Amino acid sequence: MWIVRPILDRYWSLAAAISLPVVEFFTEGFTFHFVDYEILRAILSVVCILLLGHSWFKQLKYSRGKRRLAFFTIFLSLVALGPVWVGLNVIRFYAYPEHCECSFPIFNAERVYSVVSILMDAVELFAKVICVVVALWAVVDIARWMGSASSSRDKGVRRNS
Repeated sequence: MWIVRPILDRYWSLAAAISLPVVEFFTEGFTFHFVDYEILRAILSVVCILLLGHSWFKQLKYSRGKRRLAFFTIFLSLVALGPVWVGLNVIRFYAYPEHCECSFPIFNAERVYSVVSILMDAVELFAKVICVVVALWAVVDIARWMGSASSSRDKGVRRNS
């Protein structure tokens, strides 16, 4: 139990923030009579972003250097782009001209819909770029770790040449 408690303290919010969109994905076809499904998606998006912020503040306390904190920040931003996209999708859903019953002269539903669609495409592109950066950083980090492990192992071995 003494090993599990620090791990739970450090990562529970990250695990919850990753698992909530998975639950949302599997409950997509269900109908809820007490509230609109898109409202639930908006609340889920906000809760996930708050949980990821909590996880980042926890990592400030536990991180072992600026490089690790930078890597974890980039990873969390990759995870946070999912809830941001879901939130933008909810805005796009309500800005769709058939769903919008607004009569404000300032509010133009078509313009909001097109801007949100462009933002969603930008979020997707940004997520792909961050995914490549995280993958390359992880490969370099693993290679450095393996190199340092093999060099520290070779220090004690004398070679007769």
